[in-house]
Amino acid sequence: MNPVLEASIRALVFDVVLKRAIEAAVKSVPFLGWPVVNQVVTYIVKKILVELYEELSRFVSFTLIDWKTKQQQQDYEEAVAKYKAAQESANAEQVKQAQETFKSTLRDLIRLQHS
Repeated sequence: MNPVLEASIRALVFDVVLKRAIEAAVKSVPFLGWPVVNQVVTYIVKKILVELYEELSRFVSFTLIDWKTKQQQQDYEEAVAKYKAAQESANAEQVKQAQETFKSTLRDLIRLQHS
């Protein structure tokens, strides 16, 4: 995703969540809405939400990377098995197709750029 767009979406979501959290806190404990108290509560809630968001963001990123890598590893192992079977069959068309599949999955597995 475009970093500028991602930052913009993050700011919008964060603002909405922060506002809703403060509203819920003030509804539950009305004195949290007092001017000085509200500023302190807003500061504290904002700090907590920033930490929570960053931690969740890292967790989701690493989880997605893990899933993608595992899937690519499985695809690679299947391609190796199919290539081996094609080699054993001695069918030139199957070997050629298995080679192309193998190369494609190998490229996906060792891709060095962000996708």
